[in-house]
Amino acid sequence: MKTQASAFYRNPIKFKMPTSENLVPILLDIEIDDQRYKDAFTWNPSDPDSKVVLFAKRTVKDLRLPLAFVTQIGNGSSSEWWRRRR
Repeated sequence: MKTQASAFYRNPIKFKMPTSENLVPILLDIEIDDQRYKDAFTWNPSDPDSKVVLFAKRTVKDLRLPLAFVTQIGNGSSSEWWRRRR
């Protein structure tokens, strides 16, 4: 009996495995109203599931930071990525 291949296998997502060539180091040091968020991590911009805004929202929620940090984390991550991409 033949089974039908799922749409996932017929149309695979294009994804590059993380390597030193496509991982971008991100350094953030943000202070708002006497609260500070400091972090260093690597970002894989070719991962279709890695959206800067979602990362920022999730981080703010997990760490219980003020909502003002969402914009700053998002902007900081994006600008670091563009700066290091050159």
